[in-house]
Amino acid sequence: MLAVALYALYISFQYAVLAEVPDFPVYVRSKNDNAPCARYAVAMSGGIRTLTHRLNLFQTNIVEANNNDVDVYAHLYLTDPADNFRGDFATLDHFAARPYVKQVVVEMFNQTIQEQIITDLRGTWDSCLANIPLYKKPKGGIIKSRLRNMSMFRKIYLAYQQVLKSGCHYQLVVRARADISHRRRMRLGKVRARPGDVYGPWREPKKEGIMTDHLAVGDMQAMRNYCSTYLKLNTTDFCHTLKVSHPEYMLTQNVKGFGKHVAWQHPYDFILDANTQKSLTDWKTWKS
Repeated sequence: MLAVALYALYISFQYAVLAEVPDFPVYVRSKNDNAPCARYAVAMSGGIRTLTHRLNLFQTNIVEANNNDVDVYAHLYLTDPADNFRGDFATLDHFAARPYVKQVVVEMFNQTIQEQIITDLRGTWDSCLANIPLYKKPKGGIIKSRLRNMSMFRKIYLAYQQVLKSGCHYQLVVRARADISHRRRMRLGKVRARPGDVYGPWREPKKEGIMTDHLAVGDMQAMRNYCSTYLKLNTTDFCHTLKVSHPEYMLTQNVKGFGKHVAWQHPYDFILDANTQKSLTDWKTWKS
């Protein structure tokens, strides 16, 4: 029991060391409307890409499916010109103006962000992270590829920080990428989430043991753990357990270390890219 207590204290110390991760927004919209907290929250993160084309599906199958009892917090990024966004912030204004959206923060993934990631992860960047084998041939160079992997965790963490800073205690929190199309109503009231458990899809049916970063559901504590991977990367004991620089593998290792198990009780249908018909409907159960 003493060992468990000491380890919990160690983890809480790690959180304290990196409690505030700085961001460098090019766009911020927040609502201070003193509205009561909703029952559920969505922590949205990722590239903007085709976000605007998916908003109606998101509103119908996530927000309205739960009687509009949802607050949305988004931490997004641009990789101009890859996103082909062309600085059209009016589109973001349309998103931020929706009544359920509480905060939208957008960053430009540039050298400033890359340097900040190296600073945040100074504890393990040179000693561990830089030496983990890459899982595929890098695009744009090895260092840049590693930084993009790490940036995924940073965005997830910053989106969840918005949830925490709201001061609301939500029954469930949904972590979702901004570029997925929700094709079925997600009725969160039917999710019987046990404390500390994370619910989410596997990356591929044949690759059990790796969950995706696309979607996850859990209570506040479970999602705090899920979204803390960025902090864990700066701990040597966690970093040296990683065998490959695969972001979803790293995410799974973190969840396995915290959660009792990962499962999905109600199959949920969505696709990542509207230009493909690849459906992620095969949800598995994993137990540690």
